[in-house]
Amino acid sequence: MAFDGLFTHAMTKELNDTLAGGRIMKIHQPYPNEVFLVVRNNRKNYPLLLSAHPMFARAQISQIKYKNPQTAPNFAMMLRKHLEGAQLLRIEQVENDRIMRFVISGRNELGDEDRTVLILEMMGRHSNLFLVDEASQKIIDLIKHVPADQNRVRTLMPGGTYVQPPKQDVLNPYQSLDGLANLILDYREQNELAKHIQSHFQGFARDSAHELAAVVQNDGDAMAHAQSWFDHFNQPNPTLVDTQKGLQYVPFPWQTVTGETTEFTTLSELLDAYYEGKSERDRVQQQAGVVLRVIHNELKKNKTKIKSNKLS
Repeated sequence: MAFDGLFTHAMTKELNDTLAGGRIMKIHQPYPNEVFLVVRNNRKNYPLLLSAHPMFARAQISQIKYKNPQTAPNFAMMLRKHLEGAQLLRIEQVENDRIMRFVISGRNELGDEDRTVLILEMMGRHSNLFLVDEASQKIIDLIKHVPADQNRVRTLMPGGTYVQPPKQDVLNPYQSLDGLANLILDYREQNELAKHIQSHFQGFARDSAHELAAVVQNDGDAMAHAQSWFDHFNQPNPTLVDTQKGLQYVPFPWQTVTGETTEFTTLSELLDAYYEGKSERDRVQQQAGVVLRVIHNELKKNKTKIKSNKLS
């Protein structure tokens, strides 16, 4: 499944149960869009990955090895200044959206409490990671600086006021399932029902909408099936499925995702199994693309020069 609002709901609970109350001991930024916070809690170190990658944005405890650059990026230095040694108080999800808030309490130069929030927005190519002063909502820094001429909706630069992405007119299914019964009655065809679920309720990707549409059409009480399905995200059974179309991860077995399955203890372990190698291959492809563009541009310049010399 996609790392949608529903998966974010399940991951927020896992991370909060494991990390809340811990201390941030180290901070690394091995890649341009990804940060690792080493959180020590209950006498154990947990590498917390916060990724604003345009394709693989996510939050998880990750044991995948990484290499740090020789010089830490500016964003990593800013995080170290504000967060090293601070306490991670809690982890929250914004409604049922793909936004996670990591509320952190530290001390400033005067010894006063300095409460900041790391806000991870997992929105595809618009994904970003913000360090925000909780009291003033001022953006201290963010992993991707976006000039005003590229985003007129809100400020995405240090010094601006943090404003959440524009909110859609949809219901948080963990607060209300109003309208679901009518949708089930009005749309008998599964694809149509999935489309309306996705447009009516917050946090659904296409695959999770299709799964719920299939679940509510099983024999028995449709609304009871739906409630049980939502509750299952609070007690996941992380599963990796080798389907005909490749590997897929689900928080618990889904009837619309079939194939050979492998179960994991945590969602984080599940994601490590899914992403190990995948992210690195993508980075290599991106770097290769950059090199090819440079070569193409140089060839174009040289051809133009040769043509000009012949004419002269």
